[in-house]
Amino acid sequence: MRTKKQISMKEYMSLQVRFILYVSQANKIDNLTAAEIYAPLLAQKIRSKYDVMF
Repeated sequence: MRTKKQISMKEYMSLQVRFILYVSQANKIDNLTAAEIYAPLLAQKIRSKYDVMF
């Protein structure tokens, strides 16, 4: 079993912000709409890959 890489809360938030900005530009939608649509999915994906240190 592989261990998850540990990341800080700052790194976690940075990953989310970069992804939201990328998605909003790629789909030509505003940042808030992109965040509402993709944030729950993104949080689940990040937590499955990384161990977030709160």
